[in-house]
Amino acid sequence: TNCIISGKSGAYTGGLDWCRGPISNCIISGNSATIFGGGGLGWCHTTITNCIITGNSAAQWGGGIYDSSATVRNCVIFGNSAGESGGGIGFQGDEQMMTVENCIIWNNEAPLGSQIAFMNASEISLSYCDVEGGELAVQDHNGFTLNWGIGNIDEDPCFVDPGYWDPNN
Repeated sequence: TNCIISGKSGAYTGGLDWCRGPISNCIISGNSATIFGGGGLGWCHTTITNCIITGNSAAQWGGGIYDSSATVRNCVIFGNSAGESGGGIGFQGDEQMMTVENCIIWNNEAPLGSQIAFMNASEISLSYCDVEGGELAVQDHNGFTLNWGIGNIDEDPCFVDPGYWDPNN
């Protein structure tokens, strides 16, 4: 809670790996997974609330979040990248379930599924989210279930450059 996880690097996960306790009010940025997936978070089966997940990278899957059966609420997943799929969020495992509510998923990059990519028997439910590219931008590799709930939009969140209002910057 109330932490910054930044500048970490690992073979399979950069920032947080195999977390079970709740994650809240954190900034997870500038981390990298050099061999596989989970630049920011990987294999976290928990609740992630009020976090900023940005500037993370993964060699293959899930630049921001990878293979996590999690509930993600009130988060910004922005500017992450993956070498193969799921720049923002990527799932590859079977029987995984993620719920994403009231989040912004924007400006992430990957050759397939720049915002979200899933495969195998995974399931994701999104509601009240701003997803760049909307429902059509979610990449299905092999029969996952997308529950596109109510209140989702595809509108530029109009982020501003930090400090633009400060004449000293």
